[in-house]
Amino acid sequence: MRLPSCAAAPLLLLACASAQAQSDYPAEIDRILKMPDIREKLLAQGFEMGGGSPEQFDKFLNSEIDRWGRIVKASGARVD
Repeated sequence: MRLPSCAAAPLLLLACASAQAQSDYPAEIDRILKMPDIREKLLAQGFEMGGGSPEQFDKFLNSEIDRWGRIVKASGARVD
């Protein structure tokens, strides 16, 4: 199970952060995701560990938007 894009929404707030916070954030997230207790809890909930660079996250997020956009469009779902 991959982390759904909507669950990553809090990470998008980084765009409003200072340049220093933006540069430190990915390494800090990677450090936290590597903590055994955090990793164990997330894996037990069905998460797959990600992490990586902002560019990797951007690529993942855009692929999820494309993927789910096609599924929603094909389903004919509409917002009422």
